[in-house]
Amino acid sequence: ILRYFSLESIKSFAIESIQQLLNTNENLTRSMYYNSMPLDHIFSSDTLQHILFFDGLNPPKLINTKCRQVCTEYQHNYYSEIYNQINSNSNNLPIKYDNDNNNNTTWIVDGSRKELGYKEKELGYKGPFANIESIFETTDNNDRIIIHPGNYKISTQMNDHHHWIEIKKDIQIIGIGKVELHLENTTIVIQDNKRVYMENVTIIIDKKTKNMDSAFDLGIDINTNSTLFVNNCKFYHGYPLNCGGDNST
Repeated sequence: ILRYFSLESIKSFAIESIQQLLNTNENLTRSMYYNSMPLDHIFSSDTLQHILFFDGLNPPKLINTKCRQVCTEYQHNYYSEIYNQINSNSNNLPIKYDNDNNNNTTWIVDGSRKELGYKEKELGYKGPFANIESIFETTDNNDRIIIHPGNYKISTQMNDHHHWIEIKKDIQIIGIGKVELHLENTTIVIQDNKRVYMENVTIIIDKKTKNMDSAFDLGIDINTNSTLFVNNCKFYHGYPLNCGGDNST
């Protein structure tokens, strides 16, 4: 056909025809476009992966089968790498987490999603929870809390009152990436004879009620015979730590 018509004339004819169709049947035009040029025919899997996860680990709702496959594979590989590293280091921590016999539970905190990833389900992890506060009452000794990147607010709903959150078990609290816990008129209390290991977490003390006593600027209160182990953690504002009981460290 190119012997009789120039390429430019064919382009012009195609554009004019598509425009006429668009003016008369927009839905049909859209269908023709997506059927003739599906994303998985245009972009490679690697390119789709970069596009989908450009703004974070949880892309928007996916309607393309190839995109869903790429998303599942990427998340599986990401979580596998992260959790394999955490599990390999667990035996070196002062609070031992039982990876082999399923005697302990890992609790996932992630405010950006409502479902666990395939790898997390495979490992038997629980969650995801929108905040860390709701987990403390459900943990058992030597359980582990893994917090994914984000800013998490822990605050009291009572005006002019301070909020005390009690840790009553030996637990690990491990942050992934940039994790900030904002304590608004709130103190985390490690109860007597308990041990807590905290890694890669930033504690920010936000005193919102001005007429409260300055003692309530306290971030973490360590009670009698209790120990807080910290690794790569940061504390901002107020009084970060208080060894308030005998033999507390």
